[in-house]
Amino acid sequence: MDEYTVSRERLPLAVTLGDPAGIGPEVAARLLASRVSEADARPLLLIGTRWALEAGAQAAGVTLPPLVE
Repeated sequence: MDEYTVSRERLPLAVTLGDPAGIGPEVAARLLASRVSEADARPLLLIGTRWALEAGAQAAGVTLPPLVE
């Protein structure tokens, strides 16, 4: 890999939750819960309301990691 590829892989990934009544919050909660290590993971920016993400986590049956607001 060259220097450009390595730095590009560390760019933040922005994800919107979409419709709070849809599947977006559940999918986002599963994504967060499946991240193994923050050190190895690409930075993630979630766009949406915390209550929708928490409801999605409850529907998905997963525990959210600590979040930074």
